[in-house]
Amino acid sequence: MVKPYTNVGNLPEIRPLSRKFIPTKASAKGLLHKAILKERHIEHVCIHITNQLMVKQREMLVNELEQYYINRSILVDIELSGPDKTAIKLMCSLFHDASIGRIADETNFFIHLRKAGFKRVVLEDNDNNIWTYRLGKL
Repeated sequence: MVKPYTNVGNLPEIRPLSRKFIPTKASAKGLLHKAILKERHIEHVCIHITNQLMVKQREMLVNELEQYYINRSILVDIELSGPDKTAIKLMCSLFHDASIGRIADETNFFIHLRKAGFKRVVLEDNDNNIWTYRLGKL
């Protein structure tokens, strides 16, 4: 015979709930409403944290790009703009129509920028020539 962990005679008596403890429809609705409000709050916090992480990721990407160009002795100024830093501007004296065309058509540079959450890319040379690209959704 299996020995119980406690003496069964010492357990409290289980009684059915009296009528005053039975939850009513109104109190159940109130609890459900509180749960829905908490769920919405958690959702908003999650969205806010995700946006902050994406902004940080874009800032880190800019730092990596700057280091990439420094290692190749290419002077490129990179700026982020917009409320969530979704626009990137690269300024370089080496940019011209042919190089911009190659970047846009023959590389996956814009695809990687789009995956990082950028919505707009502006490329500018020292002669105030500006190329602007709007990146579509994935």
